[in-house]
Amino acid sequence: MVATVPASLANSLVSAKRPLIPYGPSVPPGIIFPLSPDHLITLVQYNVLRACIANRSLLPTASQDQECASAALHVLPAPSSFSTSTQQPIPPSLRPTLLQSTVPHEEWIDIIPHPVWRDNFILAAGSYDEDELWSDTVGGLFEGFPDSECAKRGVIAWSPPWDVSGWEISEGFWRKWGWLMRGCGDVLEATNKWRELRGEEPLVVEI
Repeated sequence: MVATVPASLANSLVSAKRPLIPYGPSVPPGIIFPLSPDHLITLVQYNVLRACIANRSLLPTASQDQECASAALHVLPAPSSFSTSTQQPIPPSLRPTLLQSTVPHEEWIDIIPHPVWRDNFILAAGSYDEDELWSDTVGGLFEGFPDSECAKRGVIAWSPPWDVSGWEISEGFWRKWGWLMRGCGDVLEATNKWRELRGEEPLVVEI
């Protein structure tokens, strides 16, 4: 359910400390627009969630109709076996690597628009907390979190989601999860491009 109300009333009804999209099997989400200024971070996360869904829809084995499909281990077909006769071509950034085609892994990894980053996740399986990673990416949408934590979390999708040059990684995310981004220098370059456009200092982190 989406409701449009005067801005003065919206500010009194929503709080960034509460989820923007409460999760519950029998409770439909309700979103009130316009969002209050302190909900900008969750609006950004909503856009990231949309980007993830868009990337998933481009993959031929995406199984949106299966409950908990993202938690099932699978492999993607080798790139040469993809047929484009029934769907649009898969962007090069999403075409599966050798590891994706041979090593069982969870489906959510396939939507990351960077082959090295995907391989890093597959190789590091079991050494990171997936729920914590999800929370730091789009958790504010479903859980809510204090304003003071906004700068410590998240990624931003600025352009077509399959183009890694349109993604920006927050400084806190880099500090916490950068060890999973070895070999992804172009992601840091993209991040600093967007920071420069806002007049911010570039991030200097070890990859």
